[in-house]
Amino acid sequence: PLDLLVASYKPWYSPGTILLKNPYMQATVTQMFPWKHYLFTSFQEGVIPFWNPYQFGGAPFMGNLKSMVFYPLHIVYLLGEIRGWHLFLMLQLFLSLSFSYLFVKEITKSALAGIFSSLAFTFNSLMIGVLYFGSEGHVLLWVPLLLWSAKKYIDSKRWLYVSLLSGALAMSILAGQLQYVVYECLMIGVFSLWYAQENKSFSFTKDIIPIGVGMFFGLLVSAVQIIPSISVFLHSYRGATDSHIVFSRGLLQWWQVFRLASQDLFGNPATKDLLVGYIETSGYFGLIPLFFSVFAMVFYWKKNVFVR
Repeated sequence: PLDLLVASYKPWYSPGTILLKNPYMQATVTQMFPWKHYLFTSFQEGVIPFWNPYQFGGAPFMGNLKSMVFYPLHIVYLLGEIRGWHLFLMLQLFLSLSFSYLFVKEITKSALAGIFSSLAFTFNSLMIGVLYFGSEGHVLLWVPLLLWSAKKYIDSKRWLYVSLLSGALAMSILAGQLQYVVYECLMIGVFSLWYAQENKSFSFTKDIIPIGVGMFFGLLVSAVQIIPSISVFLHSYRGATDSHIVFSRGLLQWWQVFRLASQDLFGNPATKDLLVGYIETSGYFGLIPLFFSVFAMVFYWKKNVFVR
């Protein structure tokens, strides 16, 4: 997205010639791609990049979670840096479509429902908004596989699905956005407890504890990244300060939650959203899922336990 580069940085910068709808996206060309380049060149030399000498006077790199040093899907960079970057972004779309289709077809037994749901999940505004980053979307794409694995284990009691859940959670953690991972873990826990209780043969020991064990092993596998990241955070400005505003100013305000069901029809210039990171203060999930969510609640609330 070269417009992000020429809209804000010299020598190309010309005030007012290019209007950025989402200035937050500039992190793609100023942070994420340069980090991927450094990671790629380091791997070419056969070394793990612990330190980034090009940022400020030097900064931790491997311990920076967003660098995604240990994320296995970076293997596509073996095909070359530019081709690898494109394939890496395309993997977000392909895997999101595949996993969400798999999960929804499992719970509805309908291929058509799987198609609609996979399109809605993969191409909602958040997933497309973070596509260029090659990070947040790679965290979220594992959600439907995690849910599918939990359901399949509860149905079959086969530890193969626990192992799959562990791997998917580890992949999600290594993709570099722990806030989303916390939400995912809560979602898996609530979903598993609810779905297991729907079965007449519910057993907390046999149904829930193995899923908890699987999540624990997922954390254990990704400890190679989590432990250094915690260390870096504790030595960072945010880790060293106890100022509430450092954390709270980036959180969603209660009234911004209504944007989940509100399109940005007129764009940022009309709604004065240029002062904030639009992705971080909007979560509109699209007309198709909004319509079908309302449709399902109206007509299938009593009939379908998954709708409830």
